[in-house]
Amino acid sequence: MEKSINIFAILGFVFSFLIPIIGLILSIIAITQVKENDKGYSFAIAGITISSIFILLSIVLLFSLFI
Repeated sequence: MEKSINIFAILGFVFSFLIPIIGLILSIIAITQVKENDKGYSFAIAGITISSIFILLSIVLLFSLFI
């Protein structure tokens, strides 16, 4: 029987574009649940990466407005 993709990995990836902090949390939950070769691992890694980039860009933009 084929394994399905972890739902937290998919949600983390989607939310990384919409609400990055939620995407980061969901992706971290997913990465703890899946193994490296399981389906959803790459979605979880992508969710963590994209969320982190968006959060860092938001912080940089926020500080650049006050300087």
